[in-house]
Amino acid sequence: MWRDSACYGRLLSDTAGHEEPSGACSLFTGGIKKLSDVGSHHLKISYQDRLIEDDFIYGMVTNSLSVGGLKNITGEMVEFNDGLFEVTLIKYRRT
Repeated sequence: MWRDSACYGRLLSDTAGHEEPSGACSLFTGGIKKLSDVGSHHLKISYQDRLIEDDFIYGMVTNSLSVGGLKNITGEMVEFNDGLFEVTLIKYRRT
């Protein structure tokens, strides 16, 4: 999906020519550069007799087929009438 986007092709050609990306690509690359500045939060989450404990940089609770225009980011088994929410967590990557 990402490799099919116009930004990916433009980003490759811009970086090959050592030009600064512009437009949406500029916003995207600027966001990627700032990811190293993102702090993490240590969470301990228990559910259905299970426990997750780790450091996370992002979390969201949803009941939607899309978030921010991204479809199926929460999975394909979303039901609106099951009384459940979907939880998405992104772990902090230790270097």
